[in-house]
Amino acid sequence: MHLKNSLALFLCIFLSIAFCASKGATAQSTGDRIFQELVRAQVENQQAQAAYYRQQTSPSKDVWWKSSLTGTMLGAAIALAGVLFTGWLQANLEKRKWKRSKADELEKETRLATAELTRGIAAGIHAVAWCSWKARYEPDDLKEKDFALYDREIKGIFPEIVGSRVVLAALDRTLHEQMTPFVKELYQLDKELAKASALFRKSREEGIRAVDVCYSHANLFDKKLLSEVSKIVNMSDTQSQSRESAIEDCEPSGRENSGSAPNPSPAADGIAAPEG
Repeated sequence: MHLKNSLALFLCIFLSIAFCASKGATAQSTGDRIFQELVRAQVENQQAQAAYYRQQTSPSKDVWWKSSLTGTMLGAAIALAGVLFTGWLQANLEKRKWKRSKADELEKETRLATAELTRGIAAGIHAVAWCSWKARYEPDDLKEKDFALYDREIKGIFPEIVGSRVVLAALDRTLHEQMTPFVKELYQLDKELAKASALFRKSREEGIRAVDVCYSHANLFDKKLLSEVSKIVNMSDTQSQSRESAIEDCEPSGRENSGSAPNPSPAADGIAAPEG
């Protein structure tokens, strides 16, 4: 009886110790598993942070490719803009050169047309002066043939004047309008000489006086033409002085003067002798 009780007590103590040992092992196994999970979570967290920082500091291949493409397109756009701008500047420069060249050419042609018209008017004035010169200085030598020579000469001058007016009007209408009064005055002077020649056929003395008036008018007209046209076309003073000197130094040829002192010619009064 006493032995059974001891065995039962020993068995109870053994079972208790075994149960406690089993509980401790189970608890230790659970603690290790929780610790490992915690360590793994920390490792994953650190890896995620490292991957995030790498992405922030180092751009991806797609980002680099897009950046390169954007830079290339921007450079091409700037180069194209530079080429277009340079082309525009060159075209503008060429256009300005062309306009300047055309303006210079037009100015040159206008001056030539004005000079040609002035030459025709001056030739008409000189024809009148040369015909009427005898009325003042050699009235006895004034003949009908002098008026006939004048008519032939003036008929060749007037068409040239008309042609010069057409050219000048096409180039510069304002300048043509400024030159027109001189043409009209020449026509009036021609009309005046025509009336004087008609009067000369009826009355020699009255005709000579009328032709002498034409000479005075022609002389004044020639001087006015020089000064006024010089102002209109803005000629230099040197050119004006040169033309005045040429007129004053021109002497008529092929005429004999009577008396000891020679009579002044049309050139002496500022009228150039006609050519031929």
